[in-house]
Amino acid sequence: MNPLTTAAAIACLLEGVMGTRAVHAQELVDVGGRHLEIVRSGHGRPTVVFESGITDLRIWSGIQPRVAAFAATVSYSHSGIGRSQPSQGSRAPDRVVQELHDLLGRAGARPPYVLVGHSMGGLYARLFAIRYPSEVSGLVLVDGAHERQVREFTRLDSAFIRIREAGLKSLEPGPRAEMDGLATILSSGDLGTTDKLPDVPMAVLTSTRSTPPSIPGAAKVWRELHDEIFRSATHGMHVVTSRSGHLIQKDEPDLVVNATRWVVDAANAGRTPK
Repeated sequence: MNPLTTAAAIACLLEGVMGTRAVHAQELVDVGGRHLEIVRSGHGRPTVVFESGITDLRIWSGIQPRVAAFAATVSYSHSGIGRSQPSQGSRAPDRVVQELHDLLGRAGARPPYVLVGHSMGGLYARLFAIRYPSEVSGLVLVDGAHERQVREFTRLDSAFIRIREAGLKSLEPGPRAEMDGLATILSSGDLGTTDKLPDVPMAVLTSTRSTPPSIPGAAKVWRELHDEIFRSATHGMHVVTSRSGHLIQKDEPDLVVNATRWVVDAANAGRTPK
């Protein structure tokens, strides 16, 4: 295993490089005495909510204006990330999900929501849908994290866990707090709930180039983990690409825009099972 190559790949898998394009019309919304930065644009239903995971809302700067042409949209940054003020205490996933729910309510974003989650944001999007199934009408998972990914990659190469820990130490305080909050899920490989994902229209986007390249079989496992999520949907599509790295929304934005449009159209056509 090449530590430098693998460390770079893991850093990308943990969240990747921050988006750098300018974002306009930012707002700060009060959520329990703290202010979180959001960007709202577009109109219509359902509302498309971009879940950034452990980077800030700029990761969607090339996508959100295009989706806003056919839907109401909201992107935001978690507490302690970007311009959002930090919170005290644990950043456990349940708290992150509750924070998003509170933010959407205070911002006047009406359900139902189509959640578009990238990387760790994909895991948060699934947890949000499990907790608030009546408020979610669709999911788009953009190279989304899986609860068993650490266990599976470590099974393929025991050195993965050591190099992953080195990558975590390089994170800034906000993202590091998020990853600390996810530690139980990622170490156990269990979401911590027996409730199932609601059967809503779903698009799963998978990059075969986002996993550590020095771990043989990692790309195959990554695809299989995503396919496992995809199979839970009655109405969905799974798009696998070898042209993008982990940041599919940057490398192939059309894939993300078209997948989001497909899910929005399916939700509006009443494809959500009753």
